[in-house]
Amino acid sequence: MTIPDGIEVVAAKVRVAPSLAASSDGRRSIRDLMAMRKAAQSASLDLLYFPATYSYFPVRKIPQVVTVFDTMPLDYPQQIFPNLRGRLAWTLKEFLAVGRSSHVVTVSEASRRSIQSWFRTSNDRISVVPCAPTEVFYHRPDNPASRDILARYGISPESRFFLYVGGLSPHKNLIRLIEAFSQLDDQQVLLVLVGDLGDVFHTHVPELRAAVTAHGVEGRVLFPGFVPDADLAHLYSRTTALVQPSLIEGFGLPPAEAMACGSPVLASTAGSLPEVVGDAGCLFDPLSVEAMTREMDRMLNQPEFRKQMANRVSSQAQKFTWSAAAQGVLRTFEHVAAKSSPTRHVTPRPHLSRSDSRAHQLPAKQEPSR
Repeated sequence: MTIPDGIEVVAAKVRVAPSLAASSDGRRSIRDLMAMRKAAQSASLDLLYFPATYSYFPVRKIPQVVTVFDTMPLDYPQQIFPNLRGRLAWTLKEFLAVGRSSHVVTVSEASRRSIQSWFRTSNDRISVVPCAPTEVFYHRPDNPASRDILARYGISPESRFFLYVGGLSPHKNLIRLIEAFSQLDDQQVLLVLVGDLGDVFHTHVPELRAAVTAHGVEGRVLFPGFVPDADLAHLYSRTTALVQPSLIEGFGLPPAEAMACGSPVLASTAGSLPEVVGDAGCLFDPLSVEAMTREMDRMLNQPEFRKQMANRVSSQAQKFTWSAAAQGVLRTFEHVAAKSSPTRHVTPRPHLSRSDSRAHQLPAKQEPSR
């Protein structure tokens, strides 16, 4: 991460990086909590912002804003955490973070409604600030360079393929997607499941590979692992459609990225996905294998329908920009800071508080971004 000029960095020396401590089997020590709390209390902050719940730690006498992307761990705890300890620890931290914060930022109306339901918090304490694709995601033409990138991941130039991008976790509903894919009549089409095979969050890759074998689609389902954004843009640009079958999504960044690259989207009706996709894609019941197969079949065998969907994605993708997101969060900061000190206008000071662990680096991508 590049720190802009004029920003003071206060580093808390922790033994375990927050991303690893918040993993499905991780834990945060009292020592690390105290180190982060001490760093925050010593920084004379107007406001303390936690960009995700997993980075939250309790502090006193400082107005706090926390981003809660979704209530997935509360809605589907068994699919997020493999053990009871992890579920209880996350639930406690989630309720503490929302309860102690002056304001909550979330990324969709669906998440806002779910947060209100779980935490019984008022609507005026929650701001909706959608995510957005980065500038690297735009349509890439079909040329030799693009074909070389696809070949790197086992996709030949003449192949038609469906694409999934995200975590390989149980709540992503990929076993049903594999079953739905196996029922397609076209035996040449591929399914490419892009996701970190060594994610610190809970995954079930062995079960996915077993489903591939059980449904007889070995060789047609690819697991390329983590794919850098610059390469991923080429996969988005070449795919027949992105398929996002999740049981819940707080936002759903891959559909926004795919649309920015000109790809039509097939998405479940769960969570925020209908908000993100709008009328630029097709929705299906995530519990219906038949519905999933039907929508994939339409994309394969009705070229005019696919073209119609692809023509809609650009205008939908333009609704999501990081500039708008930054302005939305900044408005929240100003609102909270003004309420905490109503006699003066507060300009956010150039100050950054972060935790630091030289022994543990954050992965290039974390699941909250997708």
